Amino acid sequence: MAAAAGPVNSSSCVATTIALVDLLDIAKHVFEVPQEQRPYSWDKWIVGDLLSDIERALDRNDEYYLLGSIVLMQEADSKCYDVIDGQQRLTTLVALYVVLRGRMLEVSKKLATSERSEQEQRLRDELLTRMSNR
Repeated sequence: MAAAAGPVNSSSCVATTIALVDLLDIAKHVFEVPQEQRPYSWDKWIVGDLLSDIERALDRNDEYYLLGSIVLMQEADSKCYDVIDGQQRLTTLVALYVVLRGRMLEVSKKLATSERSEQEQRLRDELLTRMSNR
């Protein structure tokens, strides 16, 4: 899924297409919303529309899905990006990413624990079987 259109070059600006997962890699990026930006105002209906659009794109197995533009400004050699445009969309996507990542980690831990428990039970059963056969 793409988060911006591009590439378009000018002397002071570069627009690029970036995968959503790369944009939301929080370990690599810090987003700052300048004080002059309006506060977050999307309600559950707007968020629901975005999620429905993404779900339809996934159901169609679209290779790309244009989320709209998110305009960021970055100083050279900085991990920090000022959010110039697309703050509502970016904030929603970051929140969604954090929730989904947390849920995936929970499920992964449960699966690992379940698999470990099954392996431990098989080993116990095998040990008991061997001990009773002596």
